[in-house]
Amino acid sequence: MAVSCEQKIAIEQVTEEQREQVLKKLAYEYNGYCFDADFESKVFSTWSVNNFFLDLFMLKKVKYGEYWYDNGGIPLILRNYLESHNLDVTKFTETSIDINYDDFCNPTSLLTIDQNVLMCQTGYLTLNSTVPDGNVVYLTFPNNEVRKALSKLVANKMFNGTTFSKKAESAFYSNCTVEKMVEKLNLLFNTISYERYPITSESTFKMCLHVSFLAGDQPIFVEQENSKGRADIILNYDNRRIVLELKYALNESCAKKKLDEAVSQIKAKDYGNVLPEKAELLRVALVFDGEKRQITHYAKV
Repeated sequence: MAVSCEQKIAIEQVTEEQREQVLKKLAYEYNGYCFDADFESKVFSTWSVNNFFLDLFMLKKVKYGEYWYDNGGIPLILRNYLESHNLDVTKFTETSIDINYDDFCNPTSLLTIDQNVLMCQTGYLTLNSTVPDGNVVYLTFPNNEVRKALSKLVANKMFNGTTFSKKAESAFYSNCTVEKMVEKLNLLFNTISYERYPITSESTFKMCLHVSFLAGDQPIFVEQENSKGRADIILNYDNRRIVLELKYALNESCAKKKLDEAVSQIKAKDYGNVLPEKAELLRVALVFDGEKRQITHYAKV
């Protein structure tokens, strides 16, 4: 492909630091697939990388698109599986998922296959490591592109077909009041099937919020550590940082106590008070009532 004089000048103006930033971002978005028995070598998604550079050439700007998902991120075999199965989404926010070695190496029919083996075969998960005795295989998400694609798939099932627009979600959360945020989140919880996706713990409460934020491609950080502890969820926007500390209550009589615990935890751990500073630091304690299946108690800290 011929390169014009203008393009040559533009290429020469790119610094080594900028190249490193792009390579690091490319790895975060598209690298991570592992087919190595020693779990050491990682490979990029060639489809995604090729399309990234094609967009760079055609649009004359850097764009980290969701190429894998847009090209058929729900393979036919997975689509058929979902016709008769519900996704077990309880582990999809974890960094590592363990399965039995024999189940991984000897998959059964589509009707009885281990869900995580199928997710690995269709590209949503990849090899991570094994335990020394070889009885367990650990799987993980290859990269951010796939994690977002999986979140969209899970969100579509969990939230009964609700779609999440990055632009609309960002506009809302970067400007909303605490009251409007709770109202929006409770509307989301109203769409979740009680039988298919019971919310029975703090971890499942957090998982539901995590999936909704990822599906909307929001700037989310989970269990982000500071010098005193880890906040449950942090959303970093240009104008504000939102910190969410989550608690689960069995019923209304427990909710007030849980709210006090969350507020005290935010204050004691000073969540969100880190660099870079934002114009606004919005710290919110949220308590989910398992009996009412709603966020019933909340407080701005």
